[in-house]
Amino acid sequence: DFCLSRGLGDVYKRQLQYLNPLFNKFNIHTSGIVDGTTILKDVYQDIRLYSNSNFKDLSFNHQKLGDGYVKSEWDANEKRFDIDVKFENDTLKTIGLNGSYYPKKKENKLDLNLTLDHFPARVVEPFFLEYIDGISGTVNGQASLNGTFKEPLLKGDFTLNDIQTRVIYLNEVLYVDNQDVFIRPNLLSLIHISEPTRQAEIS
Repeated sequence: DFCLSRGLGDVYKRQLQYLNPLFNKFNIHTSGIVDGTTILKDVYQDIRLYSNSNFKDLSFNHQKLGDGYVKSEWDANEKRFDIDVKFENDTLKTIGLNGSYYPKKKENKLDLNLTLDHFPARVVEPFFLEYIDGISGTVNGQASLNGTFKEPLLKGDFTLNDIQTRVIYLNEVLYVDNQDVFIRPNLLSLIHISEPTRQAEIS
């Protein structure tokens, strides 16, 4: 039989809080509502995959990221996923991510651009529990992400706003406000990391 196109699709709506039993072992907590569609088509034997997820009142690790979407589409010619992510909390575009992922490449699988606007720093705390805790404040900035998931190459410039955290190994609280962070492959430069009684430059 001859068929121009055929495909499978899924329409879904979920309360994210019901996923927390799966995330608890990673110290991750989420809430909000997600709905969207995933479509897989075979057009003239050319596989096409589309995914569009919309989020309402997304909260990640008890920090509100707001409303947004995650979109992806498979580009069969370039053998890549094109990705577009955006979240807004009131008038703030808390996070944006766009670019491509090349699953068949051995190196340089990632070609992504990241934008943060008053992104709540506490979101990342569960990933660094061995080193820091009690994070507060926000982060602004832009970065490019290349390499692979196992060996990511991050290059960007960020501003830390009213950031405070406790370094567990030192048992000391560090504080920065309106300070720049420069990240390059194999380099992290922080200026004016302060305790109540001292300042330092680290690079």
